[in-house]
Amino acid sequence: MGVTVTTAEEFEAACHDWMEKVVKPAVVAAQLEVARAAAEAIVTAKATWNDKQPNDYWSGQFRASVTVAVGAPDDTAAPDNPGPWPIHPNPYPPADVDGMVDSLASIQAFQIVYIADAVPYAEDVESHVEPFGLAAAMIQSAFAPGYSWQFLADQSMAAIPF
Repeated sequence: MGVTVTTAEEFEAACHDWMEKVVKPAVVAAQLEVARAAAEAIVTAKATWNDKQPNDYWSGQFRASVTVAVGAPDDTAAPDNPGPWPIHPNPYPPADVDGMVDSLASIQAFQIVYIADAVPYAEDVESHVEPFGLAAAMIQSAFAPGYSWQFLADQSMAAIPF
């Protein structure tokens, strides 16, 4: 379905309408998809360098401190584990990726989404994950298999109003 435009003002209005009704919602959908994939990858990655920890163990504080925010990074962190590992049970709940993404419900197209972890040792964890750090490992695991923005282009181009 097309729109016939005969003036510059009509063309501008048609472009604005297309941007608001098609492009921006597609961009928001892409932003939420990327945020979900990134958050999921970071909270499920094995990012410990201590060979005494079993493969299925991670303190939980790091994972529990992963935050998703718009506008600026969230610098909150989960409290320290109240007991020594491995004697004390893990007090941290599993990461709630759905809740993280749900917190972005009011995101506007093109806003920056920050995924952060503010535990004091986050930089140590990042620097000890081989070969390029946790961020690189997350990007490789989540996006290297061929993540595509084609759906965004398809949605936008299919609805050009003129």
